[in-house]
Amino acid sequence: MKHKLLVAVDGGKTSRKTALYAAHACAGSESSFPGIVVFHVFVPIPPFVEGADPVAADELAERMERQRTEAAEKMLADIKKTIVCEGVKPKLVTTELAERQGDVMKQIVRAAAAHHCDTIVIGRHSRSLLGEFLAESVAEHILRTPSGYTIWLVA
Repeated sequence: MKHKLLVAVDGGKTSRKTALYAAHACAGSESSFPGIVVFHVFVPIPPFVEGADPVAADELAERMERQRTEAAEKMLADIKKTIVCEGVKPKLVTTELAERQGDVMKQIVRAAAAHHCDTIVIGRHSRSLLGEFLAESVAEHILRTPSGYTIWLVA
């Protein structure tokens, strides 16, 4: 059975580890793994403080988006280079940026469908007990929501 992988990364601590895990699974196994799509998701930016100067807030938001996009593109290039260094042929690795806004889980599932992936590889962020109590991570949400994909969770 062939498994095309969508590797979801967000630039956090587990992103490189998640990509390396996928690379090790695919290296030298073209017949089993016809490709890897490294998909960068953007963590939502918190809203600006009410009462702030709207023009200044818009300029700041625009500058932050530019910086985030540049950083994401650089990270994707670095991850692709790492995957290739691990033995995956360059033609089998593609990269893509997610939309800047929207439900991260839905974007991951849509990207997997668009690229004809059957496996989603995602890293699990470690959190404190309070963090686990207050918010569910995207990884846990994907695991709990039927999506029709094989999910590899890298801890």
